Amino acid sequence: MSETELTLDPAIRLWVLLPIFLITFLFNISVHYISTIFSSGPDKNVTPQEIQDGQALVRAKQLIRNGGFIPKEAFLSRKSYFNDSEEGYFKQTRPTLNILQDPSAMLNMQMGKMVQIIPMMLIGGWMSFVFSGFLLTKVPFPLTARFKPMLQTGLDIENLDASWVSSMSLYILCAFGLRSVYPLILGEASAVFDQTKLFADQAAGGADMAAGLKQQDMNKIFKAEWEGMEVARYEDRLEGVLDDFFKQESLIESAGEYSHPETKGNRKAKLD
Repeated sequence: MSETELTLDPAIRLWVLLPIFLITFLFNISVHYISTIFSSGPDKNVTPQEIQDGQALVRAKQLIRNGGFIPKEAFLSRKSYFNDSEEGYFKQTRPTLNILQDPSAMLNMQMGKMVQIIPMMLIGGWMSFVFSGFLLTKVPFPLTARFKPMLQTGLDIENLDASWVSSMSLYILCAFGLRSVYPLILGEASAVFDQTKLFADQAAGGADMAAGLKQQDMNKIFKAEWEGMEVARYEDRLEGVLDDFFKQESLIESAGEYSHPETKGNRKAKLD
């Protein structure tokens, strides 16, 4: 029995496909700014020492990555500042604190999670109520029946080809697939990444979430950065740049004289 070829109404593209893209995109943008409002405040427990440590880690990574653009003496001086065996910055120790000992930090963390979970549940239910039951597109290659639960969420049609994609499946793909676009607009510190990481932690059984209740151990981070700085070697990336520059200048001048051989004679005639 041959499958019947389906033809989609062109109005579906205007009234279903585009609204799903726009609503999902604008919703995640709104979640980012709402999370920023709830997370910002004067009671953030960030000490000057933590800010200094963060800036030191950034400087160390920049030195490893771009150290070849400065003189060798400057590179070794900066490397000694970080990795000196006695007074190096990464040889310092920091106290390890547990976030469970700070009730205000626990409350702020739970508030941030609720700000992300509740809107996600509301928009998912609204999407299911408004856009459920539509077929939007078809993938250009055949699929087996095992892909039907993933690509045809909200539909229960046994004889339908597994290559068709339902509206709810497209919404789920957009909700998690557009996250690579948000850093271009919101920056790397986007609340959308925290939201997707939250659902990934829940899917993994919450092991990473339980580990995230503890504050980062700066001593382990310093040890890792010390090892990376220790194996870093100086490579002069500007070696021979001036020689190449003057060589190109001489080639340009010689090419100009070759293309205009009468220039030299005209200059002499003008001087006479």
